[in-house]
Amino acid sequence: MKCPSQTYAAPPPEAVGQLARTGAKWSVSLLLVRQLIGLGSTAVICRILDPDDFGLLAMVQTLTTFLLLVSDMGMSWANVNKKDLRSNDVNVLFWSGAVFGALAWGVCIVAAPAVAWFYDRPELTPICIVLGVSLLLSGLTTQPLALLKRQMRQKTFSAVQTIAAAVAAVVGITLAAAGAGYWALVAQPLASALVLLILSLQQSGYRPGVPRLSQGILPLLTFGGYVGVCNIVTYFQLNLDNILIGRRCGAEELGYYSRAYFLRTLPALYAAMALTDLMVPALTALRDDRQRLGAAYRKAIRLTAFVGCPMGAFLGVTAPETIRLIYGDKWEAVVPLLAWLSLPAIVLPFYTSMGWLFLAAGKARQMFLQTLAITPIVAVAFFAAVRWEAKGVAIAGAALFTVPIPLISLYFAHRAAQIQFTQTVKLLAPILLGCGLSALAGLGGGALATWLGLPWGAVFAVKALVMMLVYFLSAAFFVRPLPMPWLEKRLLAVAPGTRQG
Repeated sequence: MKCPSQTYAAPPPEAVGQLARTGAKWSVSLLLVRQLIGLGSTAVICRILDPDDFGLLAMVQTLTTFLLLVSDMGMSWANVNKKDLRSNDVNVLFWSGAVFGALAWGVCIVAAPAVAWFYDRPELTPICIVLGVSLLLSGLTTQPLALLKRQMRQKTFSAVQTIAAAVAAVVGITLAAAGAGYWALVAQPLASALVLLILSLQQSGYRPGVPRLSQGILPLLTFGGYVGVCNIVTYFQLNLDNILIGRRCGAEELGYYSRAYFLRTLPALYAAMALTDLMVPALTALRDDRQRLGAAYRKAIRLTAFVGCPMGAFLGVTAPETIRLIYGDKWEAVVPLLAWLSLPAIVLPFYTSMGWLFLAAGKARQMFLQTLAITPIVAVAFFAAVRWEAKGVAIAGAALFTVPIPLISLYFAHRAAQIQFTQTVKLLAPILLGCGLSALAGLGGGALATWLGLPWGAVFAVKALVMMLVYFLSAAFFVRPLPMPWLEKRLLAVAPGTRQG
């Protein structure tokens, strides 16, 4: 057991660049592996189970995802943000997570009958109780994983997540094939959480000790509390649509919407969310030098936008073929939902980076207040739109999260980090222009291929090739110089002492 005075040092600023480049390589490559595992297992399970099964899981996850945020309460980022983190600090955070996780499971048990009554589906009661176990496991896992993030051990961090995803996929497919129905979907997060706990404890080397009260505990808990409350408010924003659709339209309609929403998140997962666990500690190490922080952030966001934004446009243009390829013919109702949700998917890769700036600058309170101010707007829009069922909600989400909310959020995130917002806008504008041109070209190419009577697979290929050609031609014309082809050669490649805007 570590003594209370021992510290967990963060990487020094001069080492951040090399660690970030190495970490980016592993983060992106292993995320790709995880997404291939996820898409592959989803494609198999979707052909075995029905939309109603996915809808049941989505109904319960509106509660468990909320409780997961409550059990974390931002403690993982409190670990990363603190300059001098001692072993006693980690012990306090670990046992706080354990208590919150146990309480969250207890809430699941107590609330299970109410969830079943709310959606009028009795089978939700046992699902809610069993799925709640994952909250306890996640509460125990938070601090071992946070230590890996703090030390920028991205290879290890990504590896344990990939192994957990692989085990969960095997468990889900096996149970689905055996006729377990929706229990196959319930077993996947349980298997993943258990494997993550075992591997994170083993790889981090952390062993829980007895916590002691000390002077530095209150600021640590306060910072984590603001992040946690902000995550809870964000959860309400992002899951109110699921709650309303499930309540008004039923499990089948929610099952369709949840599959479209899953695909909508992929561009941000590939491009930006994969780097969050790397970028926050990296930018935190540079926060005393705003010019270097700004330069590092823009290099990272330029790369994530260049890769992720056209993926969102691609989802919208190829929605009919993508749904048929991944989910199969019985999921055709997902197509119009994905077409609308692909619009915010274009901006998600850089919109999600606002959290990098708030957290790196230590401005958790400002992040919470901004998120709180936006929430009533989202709530009113979704309540008004649900009368037109899932499609109406998808249109409302596209209207809010494609331009106004990302623009406002990024502006205030830049103010919090004290870097120039206009420079970031100028950096992103040519990339977005290229996405728009490629989308128009892809739609035209697809229309021509359909008119010629080509099969759907050929139409998909035509759209993809035309979009790639136009996007890279527009990038060559508008984006100078082009981003380097390998992320690890560009991400945070700011030499110590360099002064850039």
